[in-house]
Amino acid sequence: MNRARLGGQYRRRTFAVACLVLAFVDVTGAVFKVASGHHSIVRGVLGGTAPGAPRFLLMLSGLLLIAAAPGLLRAKRMAFVLALGAALASFALHPLRLRDPDEIGSLISLVVVLGLISSFRVFPARSDPVRLRQGLWWLIGGELFVLVVGFVGLYFIDREFVEPVDIPEALRNAFRILFVLPSTTLQP
Repeated sequence: MNRARLGGQYRRRTFAVACLVLAFVDVTGAVFKVASGHHSIVRGVLGGTAPGAPRFLLMLSGLLLIAAAPGLLRAKRMAFVLALGAALASFALHPLRLRDPDEIGSLISLVVVLGLISSFRVFPARSDPVRLRQGLWWLIGGELFVLVVGFVGLYFIDREFVEPVDIPEALRNAFRILFVLPSTTLQP
């Protein structure tokens, strides 16, 4: 094999592993609450009005990084763009302080972003538009399934709540569940 080709393959493997590590940090950061008093760039912009939104976006960033890893191994340009965007979002969503060991996500995000930018030429392959459309349909279908299950669950367990739930309120709270926002109207 060509020496340059082996070098590019090694770099792609390294970036795929780095993206998976960052995805693990993002998902665990989204699942487990960040300590109080720590603020991400997104939370600062939103002003604390949507406390669940940064966690949802961090989870989405981690899932996108996991989805981009196989494409990075095959030198796909679209996987490169997806990984770069998800790593940039991850950097913006992690807490800004680097003093605590659990906040290493912003440092890992920065390393992945800079590494991906410096190796743009290692990802020359075009992506398959059919697979992209198929993946988008699966994503949309999954989100709609979660929305429907949330709506049906909230509407049909109506008798378990203090106040009855009507259809618009059940739909509103199903959207809040979909985007991991706290419920403001339901009292069990």
